[in-house]
Parts: sequence; C-alpha cells; structure tokens
Amino acid sequence: MGISIFIVASWHDSAQLKAVLRFASTSLSGLVLVVVGGVLGGDALYWAWGAAIVIDLIAANLATEAGGFNIDRDHFSERHGLFVIIALGESLIIAVAGVVGREWTTKLAFTFGLWWSYFAIAKDKLDALFEALSESAVGNVARDSFSMFHYPMLLGIIGVGAVVEEGIVHPEEPFHIETRVALAVGIALFVVGMGAAIKRAGGSWHIPRIIVSAIVAVAVVFVSDVDAYVTILIGLVGLIVIGFIEQVTSPVSAEEAEAADLPEIG
Repeated sequence: MGISIFIVASWHDSAQLKAVLRFASTSLSGLVLVVVGGVLGGDALYWAWGAAIVIDLIAANLATEAGGFNIDRDHFSERHGLFVIIALGESLIIAVAGVVGREWTTKLAFTFGLWWSYFAIAKDKLDALFEALSESAVGNVARDSFSMFHYPMLLGIIGVGAVVEEGIVHPEEPFHIETRVALAVGIALFVVGMGAAIKRAGGSWHIPRIIVSAIVAVAVVFVSDVDAYVTILIGLVGLIVIGFIEQVTSPVSAEEAEAADLPEIG
C-alpha cells in the first residue's frame, strides 16, 4: 500500500516516478519475505525478516544513487523524529506494563535521557546541516543520516528497553553480563548513531559524546556487583553529562552549516 501511494504521488514527476519504480522493483521481494517469514514462523521468521531488511537497504541505495527523489527536507526530518519518539514510547510502555506499584522512576528518567540526547541539541544540529545541503547532496544524505543511521539507533532503543524491563521487575538484583552488555551496546548505538548522522550530514564528530558513551559502556559492563537500578543509573548519569555538555555549546556553527554543502556521493 505504501509503495502504491508513493507511485501515485509521483505520477506527474517522471524523474521521481522512475526512482520510486526502481526502489519498488527491489523492495517488493523483501515484502514477500516478510509474508513468508510470518507464515513459516520459528527460526525461519528471523532469517526471512533479516533478509527483508537487507533487501530494503539495498533497494534504498540503488534508488538514491540514481537520483530523482524530490525530498521535502522539513517533512523528512520531522517524520524520522516522530518515529524515534514512537520507538521510545513503545519501549517504555512495554517496560512498565504489568509492574504497577514497583519503583521505576529511574527507568523513566533513563528514557527521557535518551530523548534529551537526540532532541535537545543534536536534532536541531542535524536539521540545520540538512537544510544547508545542496540539492545534489540531499538524496544521499537523507538516505544515510536519517534512514540508514536511524536503524542502529532504533536497535539501541530495543536493547535499552529490554534491559529496563528486567530492571523494573528485579531492581535489587545485579544484571547478568549479557544484560549489561545489551545496555552498553544499546546506549552506544543510540547516542553514537546520532553523532554519526550529524557527521554524515557535514558536521564534525562530537568527541565528548563518543568519549562519554565509551566510558559509560565500559562502566556498565564491568561494574557488576551492584543492583540493577544502580547499573541503569550509571547509564542515566552518562546521558545527563552528554546532554549538559551539548547544552552549553553552540548547536550549529556557521562553518558547519557552510561545510554541509556536500558534493553528491555515489
């Protein structure tokens, strides 16, 4: 249905219609795998759906490299931001469902910390860089900074959500090593993923974001003999530090905005 609407919307724009058809010709095989995986179930479902994701990524690359997409920058950026909000909200709902009466203030604050690391400063910076791009660079950067780099960020939300859920159920028990690793990787994927998106759009690496994320990840993994809520609190402190550092710095410098006028890559 989505591809059909896209085709109808592009009907009077021959260049975009060609790009959409190029995307659809590859992506439709991925949609078939989604249905096949749902029917087969079991381990086959994961293999089929994993293959469908890979095919969709390939389709996006093939379509954007050839050009033709007419992208509304404000709308495109806003949709991805709303998608992140939905993912954060869903992970929080899953985590607190069925645990009414338990203490989960720290876990709620952790989700707000993820929100802050994305929307408070970084999102405005990414949007400003995106707006400053030349028309020839918009398609490729939109694909990479938003669609591609948002994949690992959403995987990070899933990992964090699973850990938060366990932490709410057993707040005074230490996390197992695999749970701590999931939290560390989840934080790194979300926070550093946004930094990579900014870099791809023409910005600079925000070194404090990377350093603090690395320190938090190591601390979460190796500080083992503490209660679950303490481990989550370590992650929360790291997010607060990142947010504070970025809050007191300029969102976008004039040099970064000018540098965002990237040549087309492909």
